[in-house]
Amino acid sequence: MAILEAFVALYSLGAARQLLNGAVEYALVRRQFGAPIGSFQAVKHALANADIAIRHARALAIGSLAVSRDGDPGVILDLRLAKVAADRRR
Repeated sequence: MAILEAFVALYSLGAARQLLNGAVEYALVRRQFGAPIGSFQAVKHALANADIAIRHARALAIGSLAVSRDGDPGVILDLRLAKVAADRRR
């Protein structure tokens, strides 16, 4: 069961990272009021918050996979938390 949970968590992490990369690229290209929207503080904060959530989810997933070899029963919970953190929408 932990393998399936790990797959789902890591898949969600990959998808979240790709979506964030696309959003960053779009923010650098899209212009509003004569400037890239990525230069606006509100957009920067939203992208930074998404990056922090993804890094948090990655740490949870990697940490739980490292502990899974020891047979800790909390591993599945950690993997589920990683998936939720990766899927979190702001």
